[in-house]
Amino acid sequence: MLHDIKDFFGNSWPYLFAGFILVYFIYHLIGGEHGLIAWRHLDAELITHQKTLTALKTQEDALETWVKQMKNPINPDLLEEQAGKRLNLHHAEDRILLLPQEEPSLEKKPL
Repeated sequence: MLHDIKDFFGNSWPYLFAGFILVYFIYHLIGGEHGLIAWRHLDAELITHQKTLTALKTQEDALETWVKQMKNPINPDLLEEQAGKRLNLHHAEDRILLLPQEEPSLEKKPL
């Protein structure tokens, strides 16, 4: 039996071993934890995070501008806007449009 196996494989066992090693590395190159498929998923995730970062930077810039306007000298338009929002003080001829606000999500976000 062992002799039959040796006759079947003969001197080709190093080539078979090299073939198995090659298949192993190709499999992990494509579908492994750090392979091409994982790389594509990471690229898609990176694009999503970059869009989020851009939106947050835009929001940060708007807030910085708003804070700069709050400093002296006081901007009369900003003062009037804040008085209207916080103290409900408006001119008699003002028209006020109330727009729906986004409600905060109750889901816990992972850290």
